[in-house]
Amino acid sequence: MKRSLALAALGCVWALGVVSPAAQERTPGAATPTPEAVKGSQLPDGTLMLTDTGGMTLYTFLKDTAEASNCNGGCAVQWPPVAATGAPPNDAWTVITRMDGSKQWAFRGKPLYRWIKDGRPGDITGEGVGNGAWKIAVVDTPPNIVKVHLANITTTFQDAPNHQGLLPTAFAEAKVAAQHAALAAKSGDNLDAMKLHAGHVMHAVDPRAEPMGPGLGFGVRRAATGLVEHMQLASKAPTVSVNMLTFAARIIASGNTTVKRSDEILVVARRIRAATTAAEAAPEVARLQLLTQQLTAGLDVNHDGLIGWQTGEGGLEQAQAQMQAMLKGETN
Repeated sequence: MKRSLALAALGCVWALGVVSPAAQERTPGAATPTPEAVKGSQLPDGTLMLTDTGGMTLYTFLKDTAEASNCNGGCAVQWPPVAATGAPPNDAWTVITRMDGSKQWAFRGKPLYRWIKDGRPGDITGEGVGNGAWKIAVVDTPPNIVKVHLANITTTFQDAPNHQGLLPTAFAEAKVAAQHAALAAKSGDNLDAMKLHAGHVMHAVDPRAEPMGPGLGFGVRRAATGLVEHMQLASKAPTVSVNMLTFAARIIASGNTTVKRSDEILVVARRIRAATTAAEAAPEVARLQLLTQQLTAGLDVNHDGLIGWQTGEGGLEQAQAQMQAMLKGETN
């Protein structure tokens, strides 16, 4: 309960305007109706944006005009244009003819594209690419990119279970991993039980390594990797403060350490599953239990009596503490 309140507070500090999944699916009123190929969505800061039918972010290119696209050839491979079919649904929408003769949707005179490096719905990695030439396709005012990335970490990430943030997702998955590592440790000389719970730990840490188990299906590793990615993107924003840069480095360090622990956990769990006797598996089970506890609590590597954010020490609790300190500094 205490941790969930702390995570909720992180989002409240910045007044991120997080909306429910149902609200995220609404088409923005200013763009209603949209063509069949385009849908409306809402960024965590409340900005109304445009996506394709699969929820992938759409972008505009500053070098385009209302009549023509200047992204052709290799550029169009990286930035696939949104193909237009049918008549524009209202005056906000137009159809341009590309150099190859194909048709492309434009919203308010701006041709629309996807970004090939966005891997899943909710990704906005194309924002600012090309020295700022590429922008998220929005309905009204541009988004506050820093707030969007921080909200993805703390409160809402579209691809996460229940659309919760990456940090609370990591905490939830780490809890499952620690629970089943403890159950493995209590299995006595039952090798099958050790192997069963080792598999459950693997599922909670990385479902790609073990697709079946009691976790959320997202994984500590993926959540921690996403935390690092979004913190790095936030820290690259043009208006980022010195305060944010300082704490961002600490949050990133804790996130990277969590990713490395996740990898080590997978190695240890595989050893348990490959063991032929309980005696062979027992030392690995003990190691597994320690590592899963460290996902959340971290580890005092330098033996100074404190667990900090430094490489090798920080866990999810340290990442959360540094995030709280960063946001507090931004409001002072």
